[in-house]
Amino acid sequence: MQFAIETDYVIRILFFLEQFPPTRREEEIAKQMGIPAAVANDLLLGLCDAGWVTTTGTDPREYAISVPLDSLTLLDVLNHTEGPLNLNRCMKEPLYCQSFATKLCPVRNLYFCVEKSIEIIFMHISLADILDGTIERRISELLLNMKSYQRSAR
Repeated sequence: MQFAIETDYVIRILFFLEQFPPTRREEEIAKQMGIPAAVANDLLLGLCDAGWVTTTGTDPREYAISVPLDSLTLLDVLNHTEGPLNLNRCMKEPLYCQSFATKLCPVRNLYFCVEKSIEIIFMHISLADILDGTIERRISELLLNMKSYQRSAR
């Protein structure tokens, strides 16, 4: 599994806009982030549609972040750029199960558990957590909490 390069670009654009307020021109964002200009344009427009970035009233090619990074999770970004997490097509479309055993399949159960674990971690990690250097601690805490939850569920 590999996330699209656009996911990385979106995160870097949001970090850049947060670190260098109040506004930045599209060309500067593309250049500083090493993103092709046409791609940066598309991504910035998508970020505006999501409500995470805004343009200034005087210059539509000048952008500013419009939400605090602690309100955006990795899951928000992934849903925006990648769509919903889907480790295997049998997870969303039972008709794709070649053995017609979605309820009994141990492999599907594995995919389900892994997918839910990833979603839990990504929904509890904000972009601010990444920037402030607490990402390793946050992930460790989440994994410990998931481990204790799993023990209590048995």
